[in-house]
Amino acid sequence: NVAGATGLNILTGYTGLVSLGQAAFMGLGAYTVAIVQARWGTPVLFNLLAGGLVAMLGGIVVGLPSLRVKGL
Repeated sequence: NVAGATGLNILTGYTGLVSLGQAAFMGLGAYTVAIVQARWGTPVLFNLLAGGLVAMLGGIVVGLPSLRVKGL
């Protein structure tokens, strides 16, 4: 939560932009952690890594096409 709040604070503070996408990626990672823990009962460190990996893959899926956007 601290990393997410700090990132959002930097984004909003320096650029004045509001990011709903950041909350979506944090939710995607949190949902992954909960599902992996509930279904397989894996260790906490593995769950956090899996949540980060799924959130990263979601960011890549959304981020690569957005590189083609020009202007505002």
